[in-house]
Amino acid sequence: MDDYTPPDPDYPTELLDLLKPRMNHHVIKVIGMSDYGMDAPEHKAAIRRIIDEPRIPRPMEWEPREPFALTRWWTPENHQEHEIRALSLKNCHVARAFSCACLIATLDDNVEEVSDSLPGLIESCYEIDPKLLEPLRDFVAWALRTNNPPGTPIDRVGHAETVPCLCSLLIIDSMLGEVSDGLDMILKEIFDSGNQIAIDKMADHNYTVKSDTPWIFKYVFAQSEWVKLAHRWLLNPPSAWAQDTRSKYIEIGKLMVPKS
Repeated sequence: MDDYTPPDPDYPTELLDLLKPRMNHHVIKVIGMSDYGMDAPEHKAAIRRIIDEPRIPRPMEWEPREPFALTRWWTPENHQEHEIRALSLKNCHVARAFSCACLIATLDDNVEEVSDSLPGLIESCYEIDPKLLEPLRDFVAWALRTNNPPGTPIDRVGHAETVPCLCSLLIIDSMLGEVSDGLDMILKEIFDSGNQIAIDKMADHNYTVKSDTPWIFKYVFAQSEWVKLAHRWLLNPPSAWAQDTRSKYIEIGKLMVPKS
């Protein structure tokens, strides 16, 4: 148990606990085989251990990190993909949601695990059961807090994780039909973090250091799954919301969607 995350009163067990019972033998088998069948028995055994344990291993070993990372990129609606033909649509989403949640929960030094895993996790939780959205929101908020605890110096803040986590909260709220508490503060943090990433990246490459939030949105949200979520949930927030509120969500959505 030494490699498992230490006790944390805020650890988001609810989402993982709701997903684990859906991980039946067939789902585990297909995930375990996803790396061209290589090391399948070891991968399947490691997945079962994770399901049985109260915490996600940190760091996560190759078994089952690699099949989780491959499963993250599945597109469940496309049943022509070789890896997922054997699963029902619902079970494809279960496999992807659990894989993405485990990758995020490892909280290792690879910040791309967060931004690459969030869109699949959000979409799959919604497709499995909208009742997963509340614990999903708690899970994302936990990932945001854990990566950036209070008092973190500005030059150490994980901006590359902050922006997708905050945008994810807005997407989930739109799915729930509930306006985010502290919406203006969330928007400010999105722009402040986006500006800081742009400044850091430009400085790294000897560019002129200036604020360029739209540029960094293109950098962070390059993959199509983010764009699809932004189109559906940020550019089209609930019509019952006040226009001023809707316009704030739409503003973020426009930054996430590339201009044609």
